[in-house]
Parts: sequence; structure tokens; C-alpha cells
Amino acid sequence: MKSIFSYEGALFRITERIGNLMLLNLLYLVFCIPIVTIGPATAALHYVTLKYVGKEDERVWAPFIHSFKQNFKQGMIVGAITTGVGIFLAFDFYYIYQMVSDGYTFDKVMLVLVSFACIIYLMAVTYVYPLLARFDNSTKQMFRTAAILAIRHLPATICMTVIAAAPILLLMYTPLSFMLSLTFYFFVGFAAIAFLQDKLMLRIFWQYTPREEPEEE
Repeated sequence: MKSIFSYEGALFRITERIGNLMLLNLLYLVFCIPIVTIGPATAALHYVTLKYVGKEDERVWAPFIHSFKQNFKQGMIVGAITTGVGIFLAFDFYYIYQMVSDGYTFDKVMLVLVSFACIIYLMAVTYVYPLLARFDNSTKQMFRTAAILAIRHLPATICMTVIAAAPILLLMYTPLSFMLSLTFYFFVGFAAIAFLQDKLMLRIFWQYTPREEPEEE
């Protein structure tokens, strides 16, 4: 029992991790308030969780601010692109879904195509912000790499997409699940989802990161 409740015990480490994720979630929400800063804020979120998962750095505030400043300009561009495409696809999906509900047969095909486009979009976006946080690439190259990785590592991509999509689907299920999901997102949700996704993401990145060879004596 002594080891469990000590500073080196499992309970303390779990409590500390939850506290850090809650702090990170709060930082993310605050830095997203201007809306236009969602891009660099999301990159900073993944910068911290990637380091946290890789046990490179367990701090929250300093790494978050560092990444936010470093990726501010490119993050704004990436954020504008992903947000714009996301809104466009969401509007199309809603409009065509309403047409299908009214009995238009042709729009069923369009609904399938738009649904497929939405899935591809979610899969690619899953990789974009961790790539922005971890590597130096042009915006065009970043989106291209995100699409390639999403397809090449499809099982992991599906898993990460489900992790991100599950709480969103709960928002639309019942009034109770809506309130529970909002509470989850407000206190720890964004950070927890990024943390779980980046557990898989870091393993993928390691496959493309050169390892340092040990020096010969």
C-alpha cells in the first residue's frame, strides 16, 4: 500500500497525468477562443502529447507556448484549410442527407460519395496536426504526407478516427449523452483524445525517423 500512495506510486502518476491533461485541455480551449488560432493551438496540443507519450518532456505550459509560437503562421494556414474543407463537407452532407430524406433517389449516390469524402478528410486531418507539430515541411507536402500515411497505416488510422469520432457521435445520441460529452470535452476531452491518438501516432513516426547509431569505441 505504501508504494501505491508514494510519489513514485501508480496512483500518484495517474493523478498527475490526469491533472496535466486537464491543464493542457484548458490551455487548448483558451488559445482556441480567437477561432483563427485553432490551427497553431491544435499543433501545440499534439506537440505536448507527443512529447508526453514519448516520455521526452512531461511539462505542459512551456512546450505548448513554444510550439504555438513556432507553428503560428503555418498553423493558421493549415487551420484555415482544414476548417474550410470541414465546413464545406459538413454542409454538403447535411444538405444531401435532407434531400435523401425527402425521397430523392439520385442523391443517395451523392450521399455515399460525400460520406466517403468526409471519412478521407477525417483520416487525413488526424495526421496533419501531429505532422505540423513534429516535422518541418511545406503545407503542401504536409497534406500529401498525411494522406499517404493515412492509407499506408490504415488499421491505426481507423482506430485513431474512431477515438476522435466516438465522443462527437455521443453528442447527437441523447440529451444526457450530449451533456456528458460536452463536460468531457470541457475538462479533459481534447487533450485525452490527442494523447490516445498520439500513442499510435508516435509508433508510426518512429518508423520514418532515423535512429542514432551507437558510437563505436
